[in-house]
Amino acid sequence: MNRSRNATEKVLSDYFESIAPAHDPQSAVELEKIRESVAETGTWSEHEEWRISTYFDNKIEREEINGRLWFKVSVACDMQEFSCQCPTLEKAYMYAKLYQHLIIYQYYSVGPPWA
Repeated sequence: MNRSRNATEKVLSDYFESIAPAHDPQSAVELEKIRESVAETGTWSEHEEWRISTYFDNKIEREEINGRLWFKVSVACDMQEFSCQCPTLEKAYMYAKLYQHLIIYQYYSVGPPWA
């Protein structure tokens, strides 16, 4: 079956491609810092202000599921949280970036969920 992507699929795909560490030097540096932290402690976390008094609580941690290594990702901000498990650290990083992106543009386009 050959179907065309809808607008949401295209935007998400384009965003993932734009932040891929293989193509974006800044992403490669960020991913390497995360990789080092996870290798040393099993987890990486960051508290990042993205607008005045509005913060992301970002976390990626190693997790074993059914005998396999996975990476749990969570991004929390303003009483909402996005999270998932990913099979690779790179994919976990990409989802953390996507969740931050969604929160920011949700805020500016339709407002935060608590408003």
